Amino acid sequence: MMKKTAWMYALAIFLFAFAGIVLAGEAQQPPAPPHGMYGWFTGTVKSVTYDPWIVMLEDAEGNPTAFTITEGTYHLEGANLDEGARVQMFYELSGIAPAIYPPRYYAAVAAPVIDDAQVFVGQFGENMVSLDGQLMLINIGGAETVTESGAPFEGSLEDRTLIVLYGVSTRSIPAQTTPTRIIALPSRNDPFAPEPPIIVNDQPIGENARINANGILMVPLAPVAHALGFETIAEGPEGVFHIDSMIRLEVGVDEYQVAGTPKISLGDAPEAVDGVVYVPLQFFRDVAGVSNAYFFEGLIVIDNGEPMV
Repeated sequence: MMKKTAWMYALAIFLFAFAGIVLAGEAQQPPAPPHGMYGWFTGTVKSVTYDPWIVMLEDAEGNPTAFTITEGTYHLEGANLDEGARVQMFYELSGIAPAIYPPRYYAAVAAPVIDDAQVFVGQFGENMVSLDGQLMLINIGGAETVTESGAPFEGSLEDRTLIVLYGVSTRSIPAQTTPTRIIALPSRNDPFAPEPPIIVNDQPIGENARINANGILMVPLAPVAHALGFETIAEGPEGVFHIDSMIRLEVGVDEYQVAGTPKISLGDAPEAVDGVVYVPLQFFRDVAGVSNAYFFEGLIVIDNGEPMV
């Protein structure tokens, strides 16, 4: 009896210890990086395909990474995306990437590899320290500061994505540097910032999203639905629409319904603007059953590919 009791105590201790390891492992999972932090990949262009435009890079160790180039990708002067060229790609860490190999990201910035200069992409907060805490800009008054079009930039640089070119930096944490050139990319808070373009199944549809009075991204119903393969969008009386006789929605009413299921609310109703009906972006994921519908690096991405992680 004593041996059996001792064995049971030992088993209980093992199980508690194992559970503690599992819980500790779950607790230690890092949170997703905040918007405004960027990763980068430096390599040689190994292949280029178009429609969509995808550039495959390979680093010095032979590791491949693919980058989708869109109209939202900023090309720093001198960036060459032809085969054999050396290039540095920047991508937003808070974005969603498919769980595939080789990794594939949407390129936010394409930059040349410059021997006597460094390139940093990211947002800066108080005291002009980057959000990742790695770089601090000092003496920025002497830097050429421009918009993406090259016009002189006037305004606050904090909480705005910047492309920073600089030379030497200190070995401190954060490293301190005097930038030579700063390019201020558009902010979603800019009153004249363009509405984000829409990519459906890797193809631009030639239509833009809009932001409603609540700050919610709204996408045009008909162009996106047709690009996804839905065939019929029928308009009924009083702003009621049916998609392939399966999905019902009504302009001005926050109720969406798939045939045979209860109505659901998305928090925002469809709206008609200049004769175009817009629905919340999540409509296509939560109601229409599309695998992916998200905002990423200034683009609306909607597709039926492998779900993003």
